[in-house]
Amino acid sequence: MPKLYITEFAGGMTYPVSNAPAPAVALPAVGTQVVSFTSASTQSLALGASTRLVRLNTDAPCHILVGGDPTASLTSLRLSAEATEYFGVRPGDKIAVIAGG
Repeated sequence: MPKLYITEFAGGMTYPVSNAPAPAVALPAVGTQVVSFTSASTQSLALGASTRLVRLNTDAPCHILVGGDPTASLTSLRLSAEATEYFGVRPGDKIAVIAGG
């Protein structure tokens, strides 16, 4: 069964001198989840209270939707197989995922 791997972060890094955003996440991660998905929308657990950024990796094509009670559809944001993407989120959000090419 295909899987969506969710890694939760409290935020990103900043450059020490300018305090400008750096192209990196602040480790360690504050949580992880693995969501198996099918042709029906499946939700993750609620994201942690300190989660502001997620890294999503999928081993199969899928569509995702983020929100308080999301239902992903084939018109939702598409991720390619083996894709890794980063998204800003709100604490308590859930990530819905559905299989799709």
